[in-house]
Amino acid sequence: MFGIMFFPFAILIPFLVISLTFRLVRMISQRQLHEHRKDSPLTGILPSRSRLKSNASDEEFEVYVYRLASKSGGILSSARIVVDSGLPMKEVDSRMASMVDNVHVCMDVKDSGLIEYRFPELTED
Repeated sequence: MFGIMFFPFAILIPFLVISLTFRLVRMISQRQLHEHRKDSPLTGILPSRSRLKSNASDEEFEVYVYRLASKSGGILSSARIVVDSGLPMKEVDSRMASMVDNVHVCMDVKDSGLIEYRFPELTED
């Protein structure tokens, strides 16, 4: 009699097993992907937040750039900031120009014309 009460639900058992199997496989594959990311050569270089919103405040941009600079030995180029933040080059250039004060952030122009931003407090001298 007990088996008769649960018989209508017996048809759901295969669906439950399949669903749990898919969840388990997805969980294992995500864990392997996460482990692969840990072994990436970029681990420890990129900041914890890899993208910055274009409507980020100046303070958020400044913190983002300082984090990136601390992980890059205290020297950044505009291209590096563009790649890591996802912001357009013009916006990065204008925001970085406003940060240059020759105390905390210095702008160096190489012989090749490349502009580098140096963070003296973060350089590994």
